[in-house]
Amino acid sequence: MTKDGKVVALIPGYFRAPSPEKDNSFLQIYDTFRHQSAFIRFPAASFSASIDELRIRIGDTAFDSSSISLDIDATDKNGLKW
Repeated sequence: MTKDGKVVALIPGYFRAPSPEKDNSFLQIYDTFRHQSAFIRFPAASFSASIDELRIRIGDTAFDSSSISLDIDATDKNGLKW
């Protein structure tokens, strides 16, 4: 969060559907700089997570207890890259 209250929230996740072929991983983004949010789907196989520590990977985006590495090939409603 910035001093003026701007926030970018990144929420990685995995959706387990009733049929495994419909499973998917996702990255949800809330961006108060742009006043936008996004829900970006990825194939289920692009998701991995550690059982022992905070380490999540969705495609080429990675989260761990001390850092985030974003590599998102998606654009917002105005055509700007996330």
